[in-house]
Amino acid sequence: MTDKTIFIFDAQEGDKLADDVHTPDGNILAKKDTILNYDIIANISGHHILEVKVYDTNNELQDLEKVLGKLLIKRTLSILIR
Repeated sequence: MTDKTIFIFDAQEGDKLADDVHTPDGNILAKKDTILNYDIIANISGHHILEVKVYDTNNELQDLEKVLGKLLIKRTLSILIR
């Protein structure tokens, strides 16, 4: 799974953290794999943390679309050849 760094202001509910989020003094605010909600996003931004790493689900969806497209083409060709 790939990740991307985003500004906390661009984070959306449902985004999944790809890394722990720490305060400047080292305390953990949110652990890796946490699903973000409004309260967690507000807590992170309230600690003046500007960026977080989240999993890039868009790349995974594009990869899945490519695979499904290839399978559909193969299936269609096998039907046409019969």
